[in-house]
Amino acid sequence: MPWHTILGFVRITSNAKVFDPPVPVRQAWDRVTEWLDQPAAWIPAPTDVHQQRFGEFVDEFTLTSALVPDAHLAALAAEHGLVVVSAYQGFARFAEAGLVRWLDPMST
Repeated sequence: MPWHTILGFVRITSNAKVFDPPVPVRQAWDRVTEWLDQPAAWIPAPTDVHQQRFGEFVDEFTLTSALVPDAHLAALAAEHGLVVVSAYQGFARFAEAGLVRWLDPMST
């Protein structure tokens, strides 16, 4: 789980505009801590090729500011040989270009 995703989970679950009632930040963070304490938990970090990988995504696609975090996650997955697992259809553009593997868990 990349930090970007972890922090997004805490931000979204604790947002009163998304959940009524929202989860307190402490409770959301406690859940993250439980996940990270598992033996299989791993936080992929950018490698020495991350700048180049992200640049490939910038060159290949017309990114808007809203797509920058998606491209970052896709580049991170690509450099580690990981699969992006997300119901967000926006990742299809990266997969269709052959730059990342993507799985929509809602389609299986």
